Amino acid sequence: MPFQITANSKTPAIVLACGAWHVPEHYEPMVKPLREAGIDVAVPKNQSLIVQKDPGKAMAMDAAAIARLTQQFTGRGKDVVLVMHSYGGIYGSEAVGMINESKVTRIGAGRIRRLVYLAAHAVPKGTAFLSSGRTVPGIETSENGMMTHSDPYGRYYTDVTREQAEPALQLLQPMAASTFTQETSYAGWKDYGIPVTFIICKQDTAVTPEMCEGYIARMQEAGVKVDVHRVEGGHCSHFTKPEPLIEILGKLVNDEAGDLLRPPHRLSAPPRPNPTPPSTLPPWQFYEMATLLSNNHSSSSSQHYKKTSHESKRHSNTQASAYIVDASTMALTGFHYTTSAGGGLVVGLRSARAHHHHRLRRLQAAPPRGGVAATPQFTSRKSGNTGRQNSLVMDLRNTNTPKKHSAVAIPAKPALRSALKHTFPTPSPSPETHAYSATCAAVREYVEMWDYAGGARFRGFVVEKGDERSLFIFFDREVLGQDLKPGLMAQLEFASSEAFECEQLVVCVDRSADDELIADVARDLNWVGFELMTLDAWAATTNCLSDRWLFLGMET
Repeated sequence: MPFQITANSKTPAIVLACGAWHVPEHYEPMVKPLREAGIDVAVPKNQSLIVQKDPGKAMAMDAAAIARLTQQFTGRGKDVVLVMHSYGGIYGSEAVGMINESKVTRIGAGRIRRLVYLAAHAVPKGTAFLSSGRTVPGIETSENGMMTHSDPYGRYYTDVTREQAEPALQLLQPMAASTFTQETSYAGWKDYGIPVTFIICKQDTAVTPEMCEGYIARMQEAGVKVDVHRVEGGHCSHFTKPEPLIEILGKLVNDEAGDLLRPPHRLSAPPRPNPTPPSTLPPWQFYEMATLLSNNHSSSSSQHYKKTSHESKRHSNTQASAYIVDASTMALTGFHYTTSAGGGLVVGLRSARAHHHHRLRRLQAAPPRGGVAATPQFTSRKSGNTGRQNSLVMDLRNTNTPKKHSAVAIPAKPALRSALKHTFPTPSPSPETHAYSATCAAVREYVEMWDYAGGARFRGFVVEKGDERSLFIFFDREVLGQDLKPGLMAQLEFASSEAFECEQLVVCVDRSADDELIADVARDLNWVGFELMTLDAWAATTNCLSDRWLFLGMET
């Protein structure tokens, strides 16, 4: 290969979105040399291939997986070049929108530097691949909604002999039909100012050169500048003739690594007109000052926040903030949930030490109490696919695929009370405070979250048992009467971010609230994928419930 790839610390990672029916192994001839050159390349298997039955939201599932993987790189300061092949252009573009419209950011976070469409589809927002009665020759759909192709060789591997293509044909897997029928919610190639490269395969009989030219023309009409490359080969040149693609991608990541002057692309909506300069104070200082200026004080921190949330919105585009206190070292870190181009901030421990002492005492003042009681009765609409539907009540789009929760992880009542007795400061870890039996979990961090959009304050903690981490958030009586949708969206983003690395979000609903209000909240949570659960998996007992809290969990 004449071009020499020189990867360094600034070289972006490559995240590759696979095409329909294809698995990561199909891309090894192209990916392996890039990895050997020192480039980080991640190729996840499509979620639509893993399911046994079409869930109805398969495209969104694939997009969410790519979004999470991309954020794993950007969360640790690594830029990303997103390469999308064939169908990957549809859900890859969707993932770009998911990331940019709703993102947890921090100082030093990376970004998506370039979108590469490799013989890929680029559809407008609000359309599906098979919209307007379009069909793809050779597709066969089973009773459970899984698609196969009757002649993949004639469609995808025409630039080599059947014998040469046979190893690739053996790797193809059925995929959920809703990958082609679900409408997109974003146009990642259009709305976020990210540079675009389009690679056309000259002998492609699936996404033909004429189709690619049409996609490019659409992009250019929308004001997108497109860098176009043409290579010899069929639709799956990454397998049959990877050398030209390796050279193109190598040059792209090298160029991105050397281009230090390009301004960051916009993450979401344009700036608000005549914005007020953001406050330079940490959130707690801003709210405390606002309260001091008010003649009417409230003893409730939730009500305290509600009075000043409108003022906060004028001072910052940040939607929510989360502050984490390490249960052993008492170290404090902060994260902002934002949809603006400015990114989030990390609050330093030195500047927040006095407030941290105050907040931790308040955390200790109202620890959650456990117990055993019957689960209250309430009406909940539910079907086999509700976890993947849009919420009809809270208007929250769920791109996750929750599993059944029979028993989900949280600490048992005695261990939790022991952990909450920890006082500030602690010069060193305190094993006697966090000594749990082998069958119980440990509280690792305490969490306080301020939702500026909905006007609510939430508290909780992160528990860990083995490799599993779960974020527990308490919906107390003061919170239940407020708009919970913005806070819940922020909690899901925080839980799945690198800052928390939690596989599950557990919402603890206050049983002392009005029965009708509890039923309404439980129904809303159920619509977006939360399910009732016990504490057995993290406790040293069975049928572990609480007489104060109703637990509902969902995987992030």
